[in-house]
Amino acid sequence: MRTNIKVLLLAVVMVFSAASVSHAIGPDWMDNFEQAKAKAASEDKDLLVDFTGSDWCGWCIRLSDEVFQKDIFKTQAPKEFVLVALDYPRDKSLVSEETAKQNSKLKDDYGIRGYPTIYLMDESGRPYAQTGYQAGGAETYLAHLAELKKKHQERDLAFAAAKEAATDPDKARAIDTALESMGMALASQFYSAEIEQIMAFDRDNKAGLKYKYEQLAFAQDMATLLGQGKMAEAALALDEKLKLWNLPSAEALALRTQYEQQIFDAKVRSLMRAKKFDEAIELIQTQIENKQLEGAALTELQLTIVQAHSMKGDFETALKTVDVVIEENHLTGPALQEALSVKAQVYQAKRDTEAMKTVLGQAIEAAPETPLGKSMQSYLDRMKDTETK
Repeated sequence: MRTNIKVLLLAVVMVFSAASVSHAIGPDWMDNFEQAKAKAASEDKDLLVDFTGSDWCGWCIRLSDEVFQKDIFKTQAPKEFVLVALDYPRDKSLVSEETAKQNSKLKDDYGIRGYPTIYLMDESGRPYAQTGYQAGGAETYLAHLAELKKKHQERDLAFAAAKEAATDPDKARAIDTALESMGMALASQFYSAEIEQIMAFDRDNKAGLKYKYEQLAFAQDMATLLGQGKMAEAALALDEKLKLWNLPSAEALALRTQYEQQIFDAKVRSLMRAKKFDEAIELIQTQIENKQLEGAALTELQLTIVQAHSMKGDFETALKTVDVVIEENHLTGPALQEALSVKAQVYQAKRDTEAMKTVLGQAIEAAPETPLGKSMQSYLDRMKDTETK
């Protein structure tokens, strides 16, 4: 099982997708969330909410250029949705202080981890579908949104069926149908009340849903603890829950492995945020030795060590380490590209632009058709355009 530390590496995509100019989405979009909800309610429409970084996020800019700025989108989308842009630009002058404060709260409320994040919501602001950048242009994106919008109706029909159901197990099954229609990842984040209802309606497991939702509720509890930096409490909660559930040994081992990995990842992220880079490196090295990792899991952690060296300003060690990782693991294709992208990021932090461009070229050549390869090529092309102007 690959570690969630890959989240740290995905920042590389954002670095090499960055644009040099601001791309405002346009006048058809609202930035006041409460006013947008009121408008959606009065016009009987849903909300399309774009969490974006308009002046730095490459995929946000591509989505705007390829979809939102097209005439067909401007004409058709407002018929179905109230459009809302919640911007997190690097140029703070692009949003008012009041809007920035609102957006910061909404980022936390909706658990935004990356950009662009697109939520389709009902008029109350409750998400029923999530998406982001999609290739294919405006017409394809509109068709994609139309399919996602059906989830709203499916959700409401299932909730209505739950109210009409004669027995508690049937109520539980109907609510489960509603949550499954939206996807459990989204449901677990925004439908905790309904999850509690299922657990209450199926307390005797007659609908066969009790354990499923106990696990889901526990996953949310663990995410909360880890988000708060309470790693010891999370480990204790895991031990207690496994004793309570008394699962078959193979299932218990798989669950323990899954959550212990999450706890480890959270520890590393916490140390990196606190700039305790040496401690993070030591922790990762111990994990590699104890778990006897190999393959992609090993490479991923080794590249995180490279990033830690770079973030502490030890660029030479970072560069030497990434070269050793590439050589000893015999990396090729997308794996080589990922390692080279980290190396290019080190050169960027070192402010060695020419070396960065050289390594980016090597990374692109390793796997030119991957999303990361295309992002880096787009970044290099923009750099060349800027240099020739």
